[in-house]
Amino acid sequence: MQVTNFVSKHKKKLIQFIKFLFFGAFGYFFSVFLLVGFKEFLKIHYLIAWLLAWLFTNLITFFFNNRYTFQSVERTDIWLKLLKYYIVNFSSFLITLILMYIAVELLKIYYLTATIGISLILLGYNFLIHRSWSFK
Repeated sequence: MQVTNFVSKHKKKLIQFIKFLFFGAFGYFFSVFLLVGFKEFLKIHYLIAWLLAWLFTNLITFFFNNRYTFQSVERTDIWLKLLKYYIVNFSSFLITLILMYIAVELLKIYYLTATIGISLILLGYNFLIHRSWSFK
């Protein structure tokens, strides 16, 4: 009974989280695809490869989240939302960069394994900040 009450009370937030998770998963797999391509085929250092994948993927996921997750159709503040989106994601990027360095260089964890674990850790942080600030 408590689960049903919780779901009905927070239905909109749960639906937003599921959509955010879906687009995040899409973006994640796309960025991993780009990361591997940059690292393995173009022989770019893993941190630079990750940065390039991150920049392109975040632009795509911004438009998906803006339109479908948070149902924002207003175009007047699109640039402000995009700026906020990148600010939040840049803070997440800095955390990821530090954790990737620690995981790969110091702990000798394979770079793909490291990026999977770090991404899962930062999922909640990103959703909460985007929901409460980026798309407001």
